[in-house]
Amino acid sequence: MQYNIEKYRKDLKRLIAKGESLFWAMQYECFPEEVKKAFG
Repeated sequence: MQYNIEKYRKDLKRLIAKGESLFWAMQYECFPEEVKKAFG
């Protein structure tokens, strides 16, 4: 059972990271100047 929990934990971390990347890609697509200013 412990193996399944670790697998789900890894999957969840990976999905969260992908979601954050997607969020910033969408922000850049809609508001490129503001994102550039925020991140240099």
